[in-house]
Amino acid sequence: MLCTLGWFCCVLTMVSLMSPIGASHDEIFHATNVWCGRGERQPYCLDLKRSPEFSALTNVGSQHCKADPQSPLICPLNREEIQRHQTNNGLYPSLFYFISSLFVHGSVEVALILARVGNALLISAMLLLLMIALPSRHRVVVSLVIMTAFSPTGYYLFSSVHPSSWTSFGVGLGWVGIHAAFTPGARSRKQQASCIVAG
Repeated sequence: MLCTLGWFCCVLTMVSLMSPIGASHDEIFHATNVWCGRGERQPYCLDLKRSPEFSALTNVGSQHCKADPQSPLICPLNREEIQRHQTNNGLYPSLFYFISSLFVHGSVEVALILARVGNALLISAMLLLLMIALPSRHRVVVSLVIMTAFSPTGYYLFSSVHPSSWTSFGVGLGWVGIHAAFTPGARSRKQQASCIVAG
């Protein structure tokens, strides 16, 4: 099981390395929020404004691509060092951005890769916790969900700086731990509690 989850983590890490900055429509928006996850700090996040518009100056060096989702994603990259970008107005959880901001160091490219890989590691660690807590028949369910429902969008989200990665993982697998805790069986209260916590 540990070996399988190690390979899962490796796959997510490889996916995180495959796409350049701004590869998705809203990555620059989320990268800006990751950069400002711990407030203003030089040179990552400056002049953080909450009104009248949520925005900040960041060193991400690309622009938020607002192309129509039905059209090809061809967005010019603006390589200015510091630019003003839109920030989170409460729509997404700030905890995600705070934790992801712990990986922001050095150059923009390295920081983005570290944030992506860090998110992949967190998702893999949560999956490991869930698999350890679950009885064997529920592990089969988790494996089937991973093979059928997570591809391809889930794998991309899990190795990105998008907060929906936590949402899709929680909605996709959280119910399995809860179900395992309340399914009749010869499990102790401690095992039931660990299933609930993992779920």
